[in-house]
Amino acid sequence: MAATAFLSACGGWKEDPLDGKNQLLREGTEKPIEIIDEKPVKSDAVRINAPDDVSVEETQALEFEITGRVLLDGYTVDVEIQNLADFPGATYDRAKHLFKWTAPVGFVERSGTAEGYRVKVDLMVRALARASSGAILERAGIVKIEVSRSFTVPVINAITKARDILREGEMMNVVVDYTDKDASAGDRNTWARIALSPAPGVKNLSGLLTLYSVENRGGTNYRATYAVDAREADLTDSIDPYGANFTVITRYGKASMDRSVNMNVYMSFASPVTTWIDTLQLVEEQPMVHKFVVSDPRLEALMSMTTQGPMGSATVCMPTSRGVLNCTFTWTPPLGATGPLIIYGGVSSRNRDSRDTFVSNKNLMFNLYVQPKGP
Repeated sequence: MAATAFLSACGGWKEDPLDGKNQLLREGTEKPIEIIDEKPVKSDAVRINAPDDVSVEETQALEFEITGRVLLDGYTVDVEIQNLADFPGATYDRAKHLFKWTAPVGFVERSGTAEGYRVKVDLMVRALARASSGAILERAGIVKIEVSRSFTVPVINAITKARDILREGEMMNVVVDYTDKDASAGDRNTWARIALSPAPGVKNLSGLLTLYSVENRGGTNYRATYAVDAREADLTDSIDPYGANFTVITRYGKASMDRSVNMNVYMSFASPVTTWIDTLQLVEEQPMVHKFVVSDPRLEALMSMTTQGPMGSATVCMPTSRGVLNCTFTWTPPLGATGPLIIYGGVSSRNRDSRDTFVSNKNLMFNLYVQPKGP
């Protein structure tokens, strides 16, 4: 009776519970595999392939592969990111084994780190190896990701010079206006510095530049004032182009594009010198021919000289080379022209380059003394 009841109950099923199973199982000669939900067991047989350390800036796209493998047969491996939510916007493509993340602006600042400009975060990775028996092996790993703030590149807005020409012996100012969004106006230690370098194709002006002052002009705007000091410099024998590059570098090492300042440096004019003796001695009614030289100490200027002397005297000067005048003074003092006398010379010096129209005028005095002739 019991067997009959069992079969009767089975006959009431709408589906065969062994439908779709292999024939041995249907015939009762093979037992089904019992799936056991085991807890993962840590195992060195499971490996994680991923970088150890990664560095990236905010707004910079980051991607790398994270794969798992197992050194035993009969297992399949899957990788999971345990703290993906700690990386806003990050994804891990299990099929391609690819982790992608772009740290948003402000990620470092919101982390509240003491340094304030970078933070180190751990990406927690776990690889699970599963066997058909239900056994699970696991391996945990960490990818250390260092995120730096996305710093702003400073911008040089303008470079202003007092004039286009600098003459030896003079000074002038050069003003650099720039923007630095990563500086704190109230803390001078956070302000950018300016690096100087030679400008291409011209002589180097950098050595003449001295930083005079730096000031905040409101908000993120700053002004640096440089003095160009050519008071003691010998820079040219005519006209030469000079220049320098300015580069603003923030405290985080971000550098602006170079901006240059260029100017023409003109020669200065030294006071002329002469080989005229202190006092030239003459005698009444005796002819005197005296040769002397008037010259530029640096032998740079083109020179000429006009003179005003005693009546009947003559002074003729001829240029023999740049910066040199060979002169001849002739005079026969008349009777009664005794005593001290002076010849006044006006020396004009100019640049050999016609772009420089300035003429330097300096005065010289040549002393004479006329003695009476003897009995």
